Amino acid sequence: MKAQLRKEIQGVFNRLALSFDKKDVSGVVASVLPDAVILYLDATAMPIQKWRAGAKADFSATQSMRSKFKVDKVEPAGKNAMAWYTETHDYVFKGDKKLRYCSLNKWSAVLTKTSKGWKIRYFVQLFEAIKVIEFKNKK
Repeated sequence: MKAQLRKEIQGVFNRLALSFDKKDVSGVVASVLPDAVILYLDATAMPIQKWRAGAKADFSATQSMRSKFKVDKVEPAGKNAMAWYTETHDYVFKGDKKLRYCSLNKWSAVLTKTSKGWKIRYFVQLFEAIKVIEFKNKK
């Protein structure tokens, strides 16, 4: 049962990664409940609709993005599930193609089983690190 749950939850996060790579804000939002909330490290709580507005600008500023979401652990909880996952993004901004950014984040999430599959209700950021790499030969 836990192996099947993990497979289903990983599928949700695989779709999220693909939506990030496509810079598809609607695709990201389709994986969450309408009242989903993101809690960041600095204790800022952001409703998904507010995130959506800012993400459009963020995504349009990137030239390219490669994302990966790996589920580290899953625990069932009735019609909900808790997931802990690692999220990585490698991206380049349109305005400065000499720099590549690599971000690593650890998150926990509460997912709810709906008639349309698993949807994310809450995200809690646990860790964040960003590394900047300069391409010396790029103009």
